[in-house]
Amino acid sequence: MNASGAVLFVTNVDTGEASFLVEPDGKAMLISKPGNTSPAGGTFGGYISNNVRLNDNGKAIVAVSVDRGQGEFREHVMFDKAANKWSAVVGHGTVGPDGGAFNQPRSYAAINNKDEVAFAAEAPETSAGPAGISVYRLVNGKITDVARAGTKIARGGAFVTAWWPSISDSGIVAFEGQIGDEANVGAYFEKDGVITEIAAFGSKVPDAAGNPTSDTFAAASSVDVNSAGDAVFIGSLESGGVGAFVYSAKDKKVRRVAGPGDKAPGGGTFTGIASGYHGNVRIGEDGAVYFEGLLEDGVGEFPGIRRMGRSAPSSAPVR
Repeated sequence: MNASGAVLFVTNVDTGEASFLVEPDGKAMLISKPGNTSPAGGTFGGYISNNVRLNDNGKAIVAVSVDRGQGEFREHVMFDKAANKWSAVVGHGTVGPDGGAFNQPRSYAAINNKDEVAFAAEAPETSAGPAGISVYRLVNGKITDVARAGTKIARGGAFVTAWWPSISDSGIVAFEGQIGDEANVGAYFEKDGVITEIAAFGSKVPDAAGNPTSDTFAAASSVDVNSAGDAVFIGSLESGGVGAFVYSAKDKKVRRVAGPGDKAPGGGTFTGIASGYHGNVRIGEDGAVYFEGLLEDGVGEFPGIRRMGRSAPSSAPVR
C-alpha cells in the first residue's frame, strides 16, 4: 500500500497467479495475468513473485515471467500510473554495467519514492567478476553495481551471490549476500559505494541490549532498510528458531527485537517469528519495526515496536 491508499497485490485467478492494483476509490486494474499480452512486450508466463512493490508516485513493479518468443524468462515490469505507461525495467538480454547481458532478473525489484530501483539479476562473467546473482541500482535509466559476484568485503572474502534487495528513499540498498564457501547468507547494505556487514553467517547473536550471546546466526535474511540506515532482518538461530533483529545506524549495533522464548507485549510468549516470505519484517522511517510473531497460542502482528536501545516494546499485538 502506498501513501494515497492504493494497494498492489497478487492473488489466484483462472490461469494462475495474477497481480492487481486497487485505487483508494475501489477501482481495480489488472496488472499481470498468465497468458495475457504484456503491455511492455511479449506474453505473461506462469511465474510471479508475491513480493510486489508500489511507491507513493503510483509506480508499480512486478517480478513476472514473460515470453518474448525465446521461451519464458523473468522480467521486472513497471507500470507508471500517472503517465499510463508500461516498461520492462530489466529482463533477458538487458546489458549490465560491466558489459555482457543478464540472463534474467532474480527475486523481486524494490523501488523507493524517488523512483530509484534496486534489483538482482543473473550476471555473466565479465572483467568485473565471475558469473553469479548480483545486486544493482537503476537511477534515471542508468544501471550501476551494488554488490556483484566477486565483490570483496572488508573482513575478507567475496560475494558468490547477492539478492533480495530493498532500497530506502535515501538510496541505501540492503540485501542478502553469501560469502565464499559460507553455508548461508548474511545481511548487508550498500551506501555511497561502501558495503556494511550487518550480520554474517556464523556471527554472534546479540541480546536485546546488543551484547553478544553464545548463540550464532545460521542465516540473516529479509533485510529492510530506512533512509537513516537503520535496518531490520530475520535471523535464523543455530540454537533453533527464528528471531527479528534491528541494526541501529547511530551506534552501529545489532539488537534482538523478538525471538523464541521472549515475552510478547499484550501477553503470551514468542516461539519465533514468521519467516516464510521475504517482507515478513519491515522498518519505518522513524525506526519502528513491524513483524509477524509466532506465539504459543497462535500468531500476532506486532507494529511499532522499537528496540534501538532507547525504549522497550510499546504496542500490543494486532491479532
